[in-house]
Amino acid sequence: MYVNVVGVVVVPRVAVIREEGSNGDREMAAALLMAGFEVWDVNMHDLKTGTASLHTFQGVVFVGGFSYADVLGSAKGLTVCHVHFLH
Repeated sequence: MYVNVVGVVVVPRVAVIREEGSNGDREMAAALLMAGFEVWDVNMHDLKTGTASLHTFQGVVFVGGFSYADVLGSAKGLTVCHVHFLH
């Protein structure tokens, strides 16, 4: 939370990005709320379908976990999906 140049209190909006297998999103959201942010739960599907857009947020947080599997290298699949989507 901060006061802008005209004296208005602004609460920054932060997106907590989730994907299948991710975890720690609730804990991250709670920590951000306690720090004074306006927290939004956003799934990658929301971004892909246009239900949500990152343009409305001042910050983005990617939580940890076992995206796509609990095996070594599983995050590569997640990365490919995100990179492909973003381009």
